[in-house]
Amino acid sequence: MLEDLRVPVEAPVVLDRGVATEENLQWLRQQGRTYLVVSRQRERSFPADGAFTKVATASGPEVQLLKEERQDGEVVLYCRSEQREEKERAMHQLSAERLIKELQKWHDGLGSPGKTKTLEGVHQRIVRLKQRYSRAAQHYRIQVLPDDQKPHNAKAVTWEYQSQPGSKTTHPGVCCLRSNLAHWDEQQRWQTCVTLTELEAVFRSLKSELGLRPIYHQITKRAKGHLFLTVLAYRLVSTIRTRLCEAKINILNLSLYMYVCG
Repeated sequence: MLEDLRVPVEAPVVLDRGVATEENLQWLRQQGRTYLVVSRQRERSFPADGAFTKVATASGPEVQLLKEERQDGEVVLYCRSEQREEKERAMHQLSAERLIKELQKWHDGLGSPGKTKTLEGVHQRIVRLKQRYSRAAQHYRIQVLPDDQKPHNAKAVTWEYQSQPGSKTTHPGVCCLRSNLAHWDEQQRWQTCVTLTELEAVFRSLKSELGLRPIYHQITKRAKGHLFLTVLAYRLVSTIRTRLCEAKINILNLSLYMYVCG
């Protein structure tokens, strides 16, 4: 993609977690390109000791940044956002409450006629429940106890909270950035990564209001034309946002004003 777009080698490449694979990063290094990506490591961590750098965000709350230089030339930036921490805590709490409510419902149903009581049936429902509430289910040890009188049936469903270290529950609001841009400071890395969030917000609008997805065209050139128009729309949004920033017009306040005025 970079070659087809003729992106200059000196232009930094910013990638989201979904495409920041080791294979892609290795290709970027082989091409002599610089990058800033969201780390794909599953376990979260935020060193308790270190010289933190605090950066104010556009919405107000500060973000804690801690840089770590590695021997392979990469720089790792640990980021902790209080605003994101509150959001992830609330999401986990809601998911846990719904999970426990469903488990309690199934446990109570084992003593009611007409409810699923076989071990196989209960286990299948618990698997589906774990998939639905995966955010909270990983922290609970769920067991199905067989009935002494009827071994093929279940007599109880029990659950026990067991926190998993390095997860969103133990480290809410934490993310990790990787980069080989040695001359960038912590604030520049963070602000550049934030542009990914803005891009995602724009493309969500393109997919809904502008109808980027799904594509119903059957002919290749029509599908390409459809995609071209959506990319063109994004460039228009980007230009408008840049002009507003140059004029020192707060985009958030402008959006609120447009919403209130209809």
